[in-house]
Amino acid sequence: MNFHRPPRAIAYTSSAHLCGIADYHGRLAPHLPAVATTLPLPSNRVLRDRPLALLEQRCHYRKLAAAADSYDVALLQMVTHWNAFRVGEYLLPTFLRRLRAPLVVVMHEWLDGIGNEPARSGLLGHVHRLAIDAFRRFDFDGLAFERWFQQVFLPRVSHFIVHAEHLADQLSRAGVASERITFCIQPTYPIAGQPDESALVDVPPNKRLVVLFGFPHPRKRYDIALRALSMLPADVMVMMVGEAEDEFRRAYVNELRQLASQIGVADRFMVMGEMPSTAVASIFSRADVAVAPVGYATGSAALGYLIAAGLPIVASDVPSIRAVCDAGAGMALFEAGNVTACADTLRYVLGDRDVQATLRRRNTQFAGVHTFAKLGEMIDHRLQEAAGQSSAVVKTRHIAQAGAHS
Repeated sequence: MNFHRPPRAIAYTSSAHLCGIADYHGRLAPHLPAVATTLPLPSNRVLRDRPLALLEQRCHYRKLAAAADSYDVALLQMVTHWNAFRVGEYLLPTFLRRLRAPLVVVMHEWLDGIGNEPARSGLLGHVHRLAIDAFRRFDFDGLAFERWFQQVFLPRVSHFIVHAEHLADQLSRAGVASERITFCIQPTYPIAGQPDESALVDVPPNKRLVVLFGFPHPRKRYDIALRALSMLPADVMVMMVGEAEDEFRRAYVNELRQLASQIGVADRFMVMGEMPSTAVASIFSRADVAVAPVGYATGSAALGYLIAAGLPIVASDVPSIRAVCDAGAGMALFEAGNVTACADTLRYVLGDRDVQATLRRRNTQFAGVHTFAKLGEMIDHRLQEAAGQSSAVVKTRHIAQAGAHS
């Protein structure tokens, strides 16, 4: 490879609708001069009961990886969804085996593995075991997923970027050298456009508004916020804003509605679903405080939106959020999972305008520092380093071969 010219990179990202990783890359890409092309990874699942379609899906992943042959380095926004989660269906190994370019990975979550499948009896069970063993040998070099991940995948990556310290710690414990890991606070997500006041038509002007923002998921523990609401004055409302298009998320929203009815706060709980950015901007400008009662989080795009909006935030004291708070964001933290602590902290922030002003100011300052432009500058440098290291390896091999012939 000749780097008298700048290296050219190809990027891979999620194609899932309203995916946080896709949003993240869309904001990052304009700040990555090295990235000339971005390809979406498939979001559809093809299972083993459709063998021809599965073969086509495997070929598709190989073609995506082969596209990197024309580039000096590849950037992967690591998704956890690699088609499906059984041997033969899980296609990260198919993609990785064909990829030739050096690889830089933004690891948003620790990868979900694939486990052992239930044993089947009889002749069909024997055939099933033979097929699984064949797939495992071909895809995973005969290794269990955890060993393949540690012995094959991790060494294949030139550099990892993470936005949660526990991911950096997990990589270190798995044997990745510290110089191959960069931890940085996830950037904030400003919303462009003028607020649309019509989004607030159902919010009485005499009510104080608490916002839950982001797609609903049980690990976000929105139930904590609802139970805390029952302990707050009657002029406090909770508005939940976030897309719930699939069956799993809709079921969770229904659970929250039922909970609100059971504890007597249904009239103070508004479910808004997915909303245009202008409407979200209007809600943020009207809100008194945002609450993030999560039980677990890595880099949180939802938190990035709330910080960029300058909202005071009440959040669970979990490691990834604590790191953002320690870095200067305006948040009041409470013990994760503790409803009373959540209610007390909300009451404290809602009742003190000076505290609200301080948290707003800290978030505005934080948003000015932690930007996608600065993140892009760092990742672009990592891409150039990975491409340069690959070039040096190729040159060294070429010299060694020439020396052998002399």
